[in-house]
Amino acid sequence: MDTLLWYAIAELLLSIHISFSNLLVLWVYIRSKHVRTVTNTYIFSLALTDFLAGALGIPLTVVSVMTRKPRTFYGCLFVHLILCILCTISTFHMLAIAIDKYVTICCRDRIFSSRRKRAIFLLTCSWILGLLVAILPLFNVFGFAETQSLFVKNGEMCYFTMVVDYRYLVYVIFFSTILAPTAIIVLLYSSEMSAQTIGKRTKNGWKKEVDTDSIDFGRFLWNLLALRAFFNIQTDANTCANYSCYMRSTGNQKQRSISVRGMPYEHSLAAIRKISAPTPVMIDRHRSRRRQTVDHIDL
Repeated sequence: MDTLLWYAIAELLLSIHISFSNLLVLWVYIRSKHVRTVTNTYIFSLALTDFLAGALGIPLTVVSVMTRKPRTFYGCLFVHLILCILCTISTFHMLAIAIDKYVTICCRDRIFSSRRKRAIFLLTCSWILGLLVAILPLFNVFGFAETQSLFVKNGEMCYFTMVVDYRYLVYVIFFSTILAPTAIIVLLYSSEMSAQTIGKRTKNGWKKEVDTDSIDFGRFLWNLLALRAFFNIQTDANTCANYSCYMRSTGNQKQRSISVRGMPYEHSLAAIRKISAPTPVMIDRHRSRRRQTVDHIDL
């Protein structure tokens, strides 16, 4: 069987599959109102682009390859640029989805507070930019006069390689509409993943650690103040009683009864609590020290 016939069969099967699958997506979006979210709007527009590529672009290209028509240069060029236009728009759609996700996660809606307006703007830019980039050869922007002369020399037979310059395919289609958007998409999704990871750490780990450290620091200050007040009590009767009671009560935990100046364990605990409690003498001394400090600062 002829190679062109196998090519036509494969392309038409691919066209049927692309058209039918994307038509189902379009039908569900149109019939069901509850699925018309912002994210599904991107999917709807992308499905529309792919549906046009399967239902219009591939069949026209197959007919042109099989018949070598149309016999005019710009007619042949336009037929072969249809797939370039739709594929470029489809690539820009995926770039728009990546930009929307990045802005939503990393920029916190600083650009277009309404996500629906942002979606409309990005989708409009995808269609317009994809159309402008793909139709540049029609206006001879890159000086494709050589391709037109080849078309005439070949007897005005419609061949893709004779109407589309390789420089356009390499530098514009491959680098500008495939490699560059792919690199940007990878960079955006990498930034989103790192931002989500940092957010999870802050939510689940770091914030809890900060709270725990603040609680521990507060407990440490409270214990420090209590111990300072406990060891700095100076009265006529219990000058060294606090330190001795503290060391004897914590030094030997196995002994169930200890004595502080001959008292049993239960009475010694009560004595420690009584000694460690703030006294009016301590309060007056603290106030006098604060007054002295304030007077010294004023001077």
